[in-house]
Amino acid sequence: MDHESNIDINSGNDTWFYDQSIVVETAKSEKTDDELIKILKKNRTDLENHKYEYVKAVLGFEKTNKKEYELEKRARINAVKRILNINHTIMFKLSHNGASYETSGLEFERPGEIIERLTPKVKKDTGCYITTATLRNVGIPLDNCPELALFRNFRDEWVMNKHPSDVYSYYKLAPIICSRIEELHNSNEVYDYLYNSYITQGYNYLLDSDYNAAFELYGKMVSELVEKYIPEKC
Repeated sequence: MDHESNIDINSGNDTWFYDQSIVVETAKSEKTDDELIKILKKNRTDLENHKYEYVKAVLGFEKTNKKEYELEKRARINAVKRILNINHTIMFKLSHNGASYETSGLEFERPGEIIERLTPKVKKDTGCYITTATLRNVGIPLDNCPELALFRNFRDEWVMNKHPSDVYSYYKLAPIICSRIEELHNSNEVYDYLYNSYITQGYNYLLDSDYNAAFELYGKMVSELVEKYIPEKC
């Protein structure tokens, strides 16, 4: 294995750099090959989790302002760098010892590639926050749910093409709205109201391909919820 090729993982100005102290510490480790392989496997799981949270921060999910998600991005980047430092050194040691271990592309992804790979997953997992929470709370199964599928397609295709800034704004506001509704003692009543007043009608608009009406209605719902549950944003 060419160790030097493992160090330089670049994407434009976005680079994962080695922390020499971590490299030296790992290189001096007296752990057996089997112990190092276990660490490598665990680190890969942690690495993927940090990358996932990094992409969420890049997309501005679950943060109320730019400063918050910039801090989150920095924290996740630092965590990713640290794990990469350790993993690359472990792989070099194992290769040098002639040990057999499972290879993974996770150690060689550039930051831009991480964002490209995980953005669809982050968007799918987060879904239509308010719609998902509402449907779940009124007892509608989410697996293969036609309402949820239609709203997601509407967001990712029609709204993203015509009003992308509204989608990004929604990503930031909706998780906060849902978390504050969940704190209420009458949250079920709130979700019943949303389902009967907005979600059902919006779904009917989408079935009729009346996308402008669906967009207007959903925007009205979000504005009402922001005013009520995030007054500091008004």
